[in-house]
Amino acid sequence: MELVSIITPVYNNFKDIEACIQSVVSQTYAHKEHLLIDGGSTDGTLEIIKQYAKKYPYINWVSENDAGIYDAMNKGIERAKGDWLYFLGSDDQFFNDHILEEILTDKFLMKYDLLYGNILLKESNLVLGYETNLDGLKQACTHHQATFTRKSVFEKLGKYDTKYKVCADWAFTIKCFHDKELRIKYIDKVVAVYSTCGFSNTITHWNFRLSDKIFNADFFSLFDHFSFLERLQLRMDDFLPKYLNPIKYIFYLRKLRRKYLMF
Repeated sequence: MELVSIITPVYNNFKDIEACIQSVVSQTYAHKEHLLIDGGSTDGTLEIIKQYAKKYPYINWVSENDAGIYDAMNKGIERAKGDWLYFLGSDDQFFNDHILEEILTDKFLMKYDLLYGNILLKESNLVLGYETNLDGLKQACTHHQATFTRKSVFEKLGKYDTKYKVCADWAFTIKCFHDKELRIKYIDKVVAVYSTCGFSNTITHWNFRLSDKIFNADFFSLFDHFSFLERLQLRMDDFLPKYLNPIKYIFYLRKLRRKYLMF
């Protein structure tokens, strides 16, 4: 069986870190390591991590200053020994105790390089996730809390670009979908329970992409092609509520026409 490295960046999250660690400990899949990348917590988080690390040899940690969440994730990538890498937020948990076993013992899925599935929002009980492609990534990213990536993919494409403070995982996912050699598969399973009170909740702008100014400036260049209509749709998405955006309805009608009228 293949080893999975579960990487958790954390900083001063005393109230949630134990539940996160316990959700890893409870996994029935034994071939795992849990890397906790602490940013120098001072609220008791590190003491909880040390207690679990003494009890479970597959739990390892480092505590030092970092340059943000993606820098911490990159440190985890560098330290990971697993065939597969998975990122679990310090305020998130696995959906159930068997999810790693369900995925990582599936011989069909093990033929792929990147697997992505669904998340459950803790506060609203809403399931998010769907099968996508490069065009779909123009609208939204997959969820890294539901993504398993072979370490060889990071070795080939590089780690997260830390110039992007909010959307480095989105930029990396676009790079993955651009690579025609990578075998990518959507799994229609809920992988993790995601808390909206974590890192993403610190972003105050309603449009996630706009919250990362450098990513937003680079966005069009990350894709091979953007039609005029797609550019117009994004700009209207940025400044208009959905119910006032006519471009969305144009795209919707085009999809219906292709699906039912075949032209």
